[in-house]
Amino acid sequence: MSKSICFKINAPRVVFENYGDEIVLINLDNGNYYSMVNEAAEIFSLIEKGSAQNEIIREIMQKYEGNIENTVNQFIAGLQEEGLIVSLEKIIDDNTPKNASETQTQPASQKPVFATPVLDRYSDMQDLILLDPVHEVDESGWPNPKPDSSNLKK
Repeated sequence: MSKSICFKINAPRVVFENYGDEIVLINLDNGNYYSMVNEAAEIFSLIEKGSAQNEIIREIMQKYEGNIENTVNQFIAGLQEEGLIVSLEKIIDDNTPKNASETQTQPASQKPVFATPVLDRYSDMQDLILLDPVHEVDESGWPNPKPDSSNLKK
């Protein structure tokens, strides 16, 4: 067995909704909201499912041709920099190829070209998002408010 990096959504600090062809996320810590479509949404969906980084790359390589490994790694790093996902370690089977480029199921000529995934970031509603009382919640999320520390008995 070996370890591989996998990720999880940075909940409860990040909330998101999948609208079929678009995923919209809100980072409640900084008030930014984000939009992802196409390849970006596909990668995010794999992260949401708990796929390891090498599994994500392998799955994308099975569907597309192009500079996939570096592009996917850069996109994932961008999601981490924005605080949308956090990394974990995952135990994987030793039979998993070490290099994602070792696996391809279709000839490259039959695959569409992999487009660079884009994370669109918007900050125009930052002030309103940061004012929303949804920030005043406990770990179980909205609508469970944090206990008022001034009312706690000492």
